[in-house]
Amino acid sequence: MPQKISIKERREVVKSLWNNGTRNVNELHKITKFPLRTLYRWSSQLKKTKNLKQRYHSGCPKVLSPKKRRQLARSRASAISFKIADTLNNTYPGLNIATRIVRENLWKFGYRDCVPKKTPFLTSIAKERRVSWAE
Repeated sequence: MPQKISIKERREVVKSLWNNGTRNVNELHKITKFPLRTLYRWSSQLKKTKNLKQRYHSGCPKVLSPKKRRQLARSRASAISFKIADTLNNTYPGLNIATRIVRENLWKFGYRDCVPKKTPFLTSIAKERRVSWAE
């Protein structure tokens, strides 16, 4: 199984090939097997600035890694969001996860955290009143 290359290493490979004279995107694709769309974007960036910089990403970083999310999904059947958050905080010190994040991630997995309200059964007197009202 081939080793996964980080995005930083990918940029360096494309940049070194570009500096060695390989300027055609299709040739870069054949050599590196990187997506064409990415190579087109990087080649235009290399033409303009002669350097590859990472795009700016705004927003808050993800709190839960995929491994922690899987653990969250496994523990769903046994506990409520407060208990799940507590176990994750105990397992991974320094995580400091809130119950809201637990509920949001469970929602993404398809678990719905709402509990239906209990509806009481009608008593015999209430049934008689309904029938008399409907007549």
